Amino acid sequence: MNCICGCGQRLAAKQSDLNLLAGEVAIELVVWDKARALRSPVAAAEIGAILSEGAPRYQLLLATIHAGDDLGRLEREAIGEWLADSRSARKRLGGELPVVPKKKISLSKEDQARIDRVHPERTFSGHSWEAPAEAPAEVETEMPPAGAGAPDPELDALIAAADGDDYERLAVAWLGRLIATSSPSLDELRWLLGRLEDLRSGRRDEAEPALRRFLAERG
Repeated sequence: MNCICGCGQRLAAKQSDLNLLAGEVAIELVVWDKARALRSPVAAAEIGAILSEGAPRYQLLLATIHAGDDLGRLEREAIGEWLADSRSARKRLGGELPVVPKKKISLSKEDQARIDRVHPERTFSGHSWEAPAEAPAEVETEMPPAGAGAPDPELDALIAAADGDDYERLAVAWLGRLIATSSPSLDELRWLLGRLEDLRSGRRDEAEPALRRFLAERG
């Protein structure tokens, strides 16, 4: 079996299930991007949110497959929850949006040939998705150490929420905005995910300066 993104990489048996999971995520993204391309006002915000949350999960799968690694339990659960939410939304909106099937997804040969396998969320619209705007609550944050980069309000809010229940949602939204605005490579994406995991695990002293330096270098 070859990697779903079309890079030609042959996969070991242990990577096959990730490849199949990536296929499930990709097909959902393709359907929602086709709906977005209609520019219909029906559920436009919800469609945007589905795409903004699903796209970084697909990139995580690609990065994991290319590295020959496996997903952690929480990462698998997050992807499973997104798939369930996407399918539930299709059942609700299928009657209002003609390109959104309520049950099984069946693409035409033309649509299949058109799929962007690296960024399926761009297949029909041709544009990067945009993460929904977050309005982080005002928080007191420490200034970063010298040389660690300029203050970043969104990163500050994310760091402040590292111990809270909203951390994963905020992390996905923050990462999504970064992908949409600066297009990090797969290696950089995997590095970023590692630093976000460090934050969640309480290793702020290591993760925060590294993230600020990364943002400063790209700024």
